Amino acid sequence: MTDICEVINLKSSNSTCKNLPNFPVPVAGAIGGLGFKETPIICGGLQIDNFSNKCYSLKNKEWVSSYSMNSARVAAAAAQLQDGKLFVSGGIIGSDSLNSTEELTEEGWRKNTPFLPVSIASHCMVQINSTTVMIIGGSQNQEYKANTFYLNIKEQTWSEGPKLANARAAHSCGRIRKDSNSQEISIIVAGGIVGGSDNTGFPNITTSVEILDKGSNEWRKGPALPFGIAGSQMVEVDNGGVALIGGGSDSELYLDTIFQLSHGGKNAGWTEMKQKLTTGRNSHTAFLVPDIIVDCS
Repeated sequence: MTDICEVINLKSSNSTCKNLPNFPVPVAGAIGGLGFKETPIICGGLQIDNFSNKCYSLKNKEWVSSYSMNSARVAAAAAQLQDGKLFVSGGIIGSDSLNSTEELTEEGWRKNTPFLPVSIASHCMVQINSTTVMIIGGSQNQEYKANTFYLNIKEQTWSEGPKLANARAAHSCGRIRKDSNSQEISIIVAGGIVGGSDNTGFPNITTSVEILDKGSNEWRKGPALPFGIAGSQMVEVDNGGVALIGGGSDSELYLDTIFQLSHGGKNAGWTEMKQKLTTGRNSHTAFLVPDIIVDCS
């Protein structure tokens, strides 16, 4: 758990960026994204060992108290919607996982209905298109699950999606170019914790990657990670690829590495970027911010 914020230029390994001010409190398991007017906001998580609903926004390069969520949430998931809203689902309070969602509007956080089909935490979430958000895996009703769910944003209805090949939690997900010859976008899931895959019954950190192509109802095997990683964050990069930031492995609890995958085709592979975190991180939050907010040279 740390209060240190850092800025990394994923476009250039030769660029140096000035870090943002420290976060007001040490935090882990929070959610983050861009609010209205592309204002970074970070909410919830364990803040000084308390399950929190508090949010802080970055204004004039200072973190200031912002609208609080309706519920405290740790290990929730967030998706950046195309209309500028931030959508949050699930999470944990104490020993209980949540089946509620909420949405950041210009007037504050609004509870969303209907409730999720399951209580859920340590999952991931991605916007498929302007009308659909997908929730993937996680601890559902206290068990690692392969289930996925679609939310129709306009109709506010849930439906089941295709199951992952591997039940997993504390994984990351995003959108990636299908292959080197296509601009079609697929959904990618990487790493996380799976249960009992070594026949011991104990959870394991996996190298497994799965990809769901547009129009498909079956996840396919993607390029495996260099080693098992859980608790990382995935962001999309300009070339249609993704970057996997930090996390933890069997040998290192707090990784400072960033791995990049340019597309989801058969000939793709993960490469370690020259850029590194100055502070190794696990169960952190990471998201893209506009260049105007940061100072990189």
